[in-house]
Amino acid sequence: MKKVLIVLYYWPPSGGSGVQRWLKFVKYLPSLGIEPHVLVPSGVMYSQMDESLYQDIPESVRILEVPIWEPYDWYQRVTGVEKKQAKKESFVQEANTRGLKNKLAFWVRSNVFIPDARTFWVRPAARALVQHARDEGIDTIISTGPPHSCHLVALRAKRKLPTLKWLADFRDPWTNIDFYNNLNLSAWADRRHRNLERKVLSTCDKVVCIGDTMGKEFSEMGAQSVTVIPNGFDADDFPKQEVAQDEGVVITHLGVMGKFRNPEALWRVLARLKTEAPEIYNRTRVRLVGSVHDAVLGAAKRQGIADRLEVLPHLPHAEVYRYLKRSAILLVVINHAPNAKGIITGKVFEYMASGRPILELGPPDGDLAKILEPIAGATVIDHQDEEKLLKYLMEFESPGTQVDNTVERYSRFRLTQQLVEVIEQLG
Repeated sequence: MKKVLIVLYYWPPSGGSGVQRWLKFVKYLPSLGIEPHVLVPSGVMYSQMDESLYQDIPESVRILEVPIWEPYDWYQRVTGVEKKQAKKESFVQEANTRGLKNKLAFWVRSNVFIPDARTFWVRPAARALVQHARDEGIDTIISTGPPHSCHLVALRAKRKLPTLKWLADFRDPWTNIDFYNNLNLSAWADRRHRNLERKVLSTCDKVVCIGDTMGKEFSEMGAQSVTVIPNGFDADDFPKQEVAQDEGVVITHLGVMGKFRNPEALWRVLARLKTEAPEIYNRTRVRLVGSVHDAVLGAAKRQGIADRLEVLPHLPHAEVYRYLKRSAILLVVINHAPNAKGIITGKVFEYMASGRPILELGPPDGDLAKILEPIAGATVIDHQDEEKLLKYLMEFESPGTQVDNTVERYSRFRLTQQLVEVIEQLG
């Protein structure tokens, strides 16, 4: 059985979206003839925890833990911000607006810890990777980011062992990510990020990413071979028994809803329904599951529709699926960002597998819209098209669960088969 060594940061007990892609790949690789060895940091305080995910790790997986030091203790002393809060992406995007101490600490974080706060893990992790590869006769390594320090671990190992075949997987862009321009980078730090990105893209033997736009961008930056393998869903995660739909029209959003993902058009349309069609307004609820920024709640309150909101904290992955099944509409909101057309949220594939209608608020010509185009019950509406959104909610009648066999192409097992083909092509 061929062995591969995978460099990861997010791994159980980490919860949230960052852990899902490679946890599921690792789950199915052994059944497809690949023996995964996983190199992960030990001693991490993740911003979201979900110990139920341990059940997805096959017993045969070899796990190599390397201690990590992250500068969050220092950050907490300077700013007073708790470590878990400081690690959240939404905080990273907005910390530069929160007073002098935060601005100074944020500048240091952005301009010193490059490419991210895990940079101190690169050297010890690379040493451990090289030693383990030699001991186990491993000739193929995989890195996945963000955090992009994982790619630097693989880059350093490749320099030590040039015969290694290296696959670099990107779940998000690097310098093209939506909040990059908010990092307050110096000219030197910006050049450093871009130079490291180009070195990774030009040195690795294969780039894998989640969407067409991202793949095109990486090719333009110098990647020689790019394959798109999207995110997906795992049928094992869904409840086996039928789950009854809640009364009325419940619109559910799963995951982080940050300041730049605020669906203000939806709040304005609900405000119009309150006066123009109160019976529809009264039957409609918006359920937000996960971290929600105060700006989102404030915008809803200003429109006078806060009574239609239900906010739930981050839930274990297995429990989330019951909320998907209980919903009439599953909402996905694309960030208001320059790279909006290339954003593909991981949650949408689980939405598709649930069989519930999907409403995307985002660019109609984006990568996600193209994925949703053939899916029964999926509707894409531009952020600015409030009249179309109003019409959609006025005329909505829940069809219940819709079985769409086209979503099977996004099953985690099928996607792992695609990954195995790429690994085998590396030799």
